[in-house]
Amino acid sequence: MLRPQLKRDPLGSVSDLPQVQVAAAKLALRYYATAADLKAAAGAAVDAGIVTPDIAALATLRGDRLAEAEPLFRKVLDDLQVTPPSTSTAVWILLRVPIRAIAEGSVAVEEGLQGVMGIFYSADLHEQSREYVGDSHDIQHLVGLYWEIRDLEA
Repeated sequence: MLRPQLKRDPLGSVSDLPQVQVAAAKLALRYYATAADLKAAAGAAVDAGIVTPDIAALATLRGDRLAEAEPLFRKVLDDLQVTPPSTSTAVWILLRVPIRAIAEGSVAVEEGLQGVMGIFYSADLHEQSREYVGDSHDIQHLVGLYWEIRDLEA
């Protein structure tokens, strides 16, 4: 089977597309992905100058149903020669987003911690914990801080 040729302008490359990696990670966790995430990732590819027929179709998809967007997104991953991440890798990719946002100060700590906890629950990290809740991914201090803040608000 022939792969569609990627059309790239000089500024675009697949490695410049963190939105594609994050969308693929969200899809790997199933619960976390939305059609809007997948369409935004295709839009980021177009903005980076990377266009295939599948990327264009997904970027311009009118519907907001995951059932419509997912098959196109999987074709986009194939076009970009991006392997969908395993569940474990997806968790790491997704945890970077709210943790980086907290560190950069681009979100309030509480908001970032809610993002961490959303991933925690979506990936069922509680079951993977060994001694402390969240220690399987070294986020036990963030989980503890989240609950400390919640207790103070109560």
